[in-house]
Amino acid sequence: MRLSAAALFVCALVAQASDLDRRLWVQNLLVKLEKQRDELLVQVKAAEERVARNKDLVSRTAAGTHEAQATARQALAASQAALDKRRLQRAKAEGAVVRVQQGLQLLGTGTAPIRALPLAIRGEALVVTKDGSRQALGMGRPWLEPGDTLVTGPNGRVELEAFEGQATLVVGPDTRVAIPLGDDPSLQSEYGTFIGKWKARADRRFTVRTQTIVLAVRGTRFLVETQPQGNATCLVLEGTVDVSDREGKVTRPITVGQRLRIPGNHVPGQPLPEPETVDPKALDRWWEREEAP
Repeated sequence: MRLSAAALFVCALVAQASDLDRRLWVQNLLVKLEKQRDELLVQVKAAEERVARNKDLVSRTAAGTHEAQATARQALAASQAALDKRRLQRAKAEGAVVRVQQGLQLLGTGTAPIRALPLAIRGEALVVTKDGSRQALGMGRPWLEPGDTLVTGPNGRVELEAFEGQATLVVGPDTRVAIPLGDDPSLQSEYGTFIGKWKARADRRFTVRTQTIVLAVRGTRFLVETQPQGNATCLVLEGTVDVSDREGKVTRPITVGQRLRIPGNHVPGQPLPEPETVDPKALDRWWEREEAP
């Protein structure tokens, strides 16, 4: 069936609007990251000055009491640790700026329907495209588009901003997640672990699919863990997630501090298990650790 000229015109307008939204998203993200980088540069310089002062203090207390020397050395160690942290944060911010700058250039060519941009990459991270080719995620391929699959190695970790800035994701080691074709904001979790945050929007939900369950997310921070045999776990850190079986026959909402485990052999239409309560303080919050890029 052929589309009319009017329908083709509307499709073209929609595509142009989508491209404009993505370009505006990337431009705003770049401005934000450049500001963070510049602020961190100021913080690094201030931390360097504190280290220098504390080194001088250690020298001046060398002939003093043991207590004075110990206090000075503790102050130096603390200031050096703070400096190391700020330098690491600035290096990550600088890397993010460079990647987003390249993504913005690619958007200008009209060749990259960007869905996600990496802000930090550690260890092995590969992009498998819809035609099966494999590329390292980074300077040569600084974005994810529909049909791409992100694969991390044993020490891999990737921080992403996605879907016109509506989502932030941290993908853990040994993980494989795919961005389906189409415009709907969604992910297919094949195996591994990631944590996501989706901004609240009345008109749009973020969907995560595994072999076993489907998550409908709105204004939520959540963690998903999927095993190759289909076992799936969803943990909610903020908001509420509606969890359904893969055919959408049964749905159960889970809220903050709840974790739902679904076995890979769950039969669609059967009741979902009861969620368990989790102590947030007992979690291994691996996604919050500062790590070298």
